[in-house]
Amino acid sequence: MRNLPKREGFTLIELLIVIVIISILATIAISAFWRIKNRGFEASLQSDLRNLAIQQEQYFEFYQEYADSPDDLTLLEQSPGVTVLINYAAADGWAGVATHLSMPDRHCGMLIGDAPVGDGGPADTPGRVQCGDQ
Repeated sequence: MRNLPKREGFTLIELLIVIVIISILATIAISAFWRIKNRGFEASLQSDLRNLAIQQEQYFEFYQEYADSPDDLTLLEQSPGVTVLINYAAADGWAGVATHLSMPDRHCGMLIGDAPVGDGGPADTPGRVQCGDQ
């Protein structure tokens, strides 16, 4: 029997196994990245609603009622991609909702005072920002 020369390199099976392992690791890394990114978006929603609460209290001090539009709050700055809406505003309280362009099905809400629970999106406790899916 003749000795065949020894080949250097990888077999096709070895290469396929490596590609499958890399694909699995990439899938895990990408899903973790999206979870972290969405948590960042949600944090910006919560922050914008807390800023809205501060601006609303300053507005109330001056006018004895809450602003019914974010445009009335001249010092309110919204994060990029965030939309804040005030669904209810009166002398007895206000309710608002914030959404992000990158997460259209997720939103956060906040209630203050005697605002109706439904107007604050997922919020059901006055003074607390709460988030949920639509």
